[in-house]
Amino acid sequence: MITVKLNNLKVVKGAGLKPARTGFAGGAGVKPAHTGFEVSGHAMAAKHGEDIVCAAVSAVAQTTAVSLVELVEMKVEIEQHNGFLSLNYLNIKEDQFEKFLTIMNVFWIGIREIEKLYPDRIKIIEVE
Repeated sequence: MITVKLNNLKVVKGAGLKPARTGFAGGAGVKPAHTGFEVSGHAMAAKHGEDIVCAAVSAVAQTTAVSLVELVEMKVEIEQHNGFLSLNYLNIKEDQFEKFLTIMNVFWIGIREIEKLYPDRIKIIEVE
């Protein structure tokens, strides 16, 4: 099973994904530790290299990570190895916030839709 942890991000019905806690002081972003997402595990829907569930989740997660760096110019902390990807954002600035939320909501929608299609292969958890 693939587990997707939303760290200090919460789903607000009708409004999408929002940071659980955030604030801006003197133009610098303030964030709690470990804000972002973590994807771990394997769907085991097919043999290695042919698992469309793993491929779909990986594509959404990796695209989100690259988009935050390239489009929002955010500093992110990324850890990735076999069956694991963790992304934490570092000091989001106020002028980056809307783009950040848009990209994170695209991530959320993609993961949620995969979960709808394969509910026995993926689990989403909110962690504050």
